[in-house]
Amino acid sequence: MANQKPIRIEMQHQIKIKNLGTKTEKTYLQQCDKFSRYLTNNGFKKATIQEAEAQVQNYMNDLAKNNYAAASQKTALAAICKALNLKMDGFDYARPEISTRGRDNIGLRNERNERVIQFAERVGIRRAEYAKLCGKDYVERDGRSYVIVRKGKGGKYQEQLIAKEDKEFVKKYFDGSNNKVFTEREVKACHDANIHRLRREHAQKMYDHYKAMPADQRVKVVELLEERMNANPRKYGRLDRAMLSRPYVVRGIYRKEYMEKGKSVSLDRFAVLAVSILHLSHYREAVVVHHYLI
Repeated sequence: MANQKPIRIEMQHQIKIKNLGTKTEKTYLQQCDKFSRYLTNNGFKKATIQEAEAQVQNYMNDLAKNNYAAASQKTALAAICKALNLKMDGFDYARPEISTRGRDNIGLRNERNERVIQFAERVGIRRAEYAKLCGKDYVERDGRSYVIVRKGKGGKYQEQLIAKEDKEFVKKYFDGSNNKVFTEREVKACHDANIHRLRREHAQKMYDHYKAMPADQRVKVVELLEERMNANPRKYGRLDRAMLSRPYVVRGIYRKEYMEKGKSVSLDRFAVLAVSILHLSHYREAVVVHHYLI
């Protein structure tokens, strides 16, 4: 590993001067380390930049051979190309499919699922989380209101921020008890409706809200984002305030889809991050851009 230091250091240097987001930089540095180890293990203990470039396709072939997911292959290649100043379209790798989940018709709306659908339009949690909500899973704090998901995806505790205009409507669902908010019959009826589409539409509504938010109001939201991320910096990284003023530029196959739909490929990064953390509990801007705002 020590013999591989020159190429490893050069790749790290190139990543760090790109002014990437904190999480992206961390991920890219990890990918560069993996590529560096691959070079060492394949006889390039003192690889030059040119030798490293020549091995990129072999590395991608190795990832595919070892059944790495398309998204993982793409992330690895993006990091290496960023570090070596190469273009991704010069290499063969598995392209992730553009998800169309949640873009079909909502489905049936009737007296059995109407309560859930109206709630979903204003809260946007995941389908499985509706069945677990209890009357006590609502809280107001510092002038904001939240719906609490005690065990969301991956067992995560999350607090879903509710828009001010939706506060009174959502609040009526909660009586402070341990009773379920939705009956088993209501939850089952939601299989007739595309709840994920409602989650996506809610994300788009909130993106437009934050995008139009004046600078003086954004300050408090940034403080809230910082609080959420700093609570677990090892997992989510720390908020880079300087990056919030820079646009999130859509790239790759998603850029093409945005353009085909007449949408701007330059997004408000502050709004993207606010939706990701406060309303989707993703902590991943790319997921919001690729699957919710398109």
